[in-house]
Amino acid sequence: MMGTDCLGDPADMLTMCNKGTVTGQDAKTVVITAFENRFFKFWKKNPSEAVLDELLKSPRKNIKIVPIKIKSTFEAVDEKIPEIGKCSPEFILHLAANSTPKIIYLEKMAFSNGYCNPLKSTVDFEYLLDELDEKCEQLKIKKSENMERSIDNYLYSLTLRESSQKTLLIRIPPFDDEYTKEAIASVIREVMRALTRD
Repeated sequence: MMGTDCLGDPADMLTMCNKGTVTGQDAKTVVITAFENRFFKFWKKNPSEAVLDELLKSPRKNIKIVPIKIKSTFEAVDEKIPEIGKCSPEFILHLAANSTPKIIYLEKMAFSNGYCNPLKSTVDFEYLLDELDEKCEQLKIKKSENMERSIDNYLYSLTLRESSQKTLLIRIPPFDDEYTKEAIASVIREVMRALTRD
């Protein structure tokens, strides 16, 4: 190791500085995915991407967020799936757009082959909804089992197949005066707290 009065390459010295940055051994990794493309004309930016950006501004202390933004194509989803697995996350949260105003949906299931083969998340929805009702009572949050065939469903089904006990899809409504990106980001933080028992 270099001493204080030793000369060395500046790049080497900078990498040594990075070794002192610790996120905490107890930090839990949560992968959060969002779609980059806008789906509807009245959205300038996909709400899922806007909420993910908001979450990154002030993450929870003991949770390491790994953000993964995905273009809304099936090919892009296929390319990102290995990246999600490499992170060995405690939980995977998928954020997606929802066209129904004033409701945040927690999706229970996805279909891996049309409507023939349902896959269900084994997340404890009752516990989660109880926690959210207590902490986020001003916003309407519901469990849904009515997943449509979509790019969201495709992504969700691929990760449910690998880890149903730690995967959840959250569908975000259009923003308004009450359902702002900040308010919805607060809901997602509470979801992370509840799922990781942080």
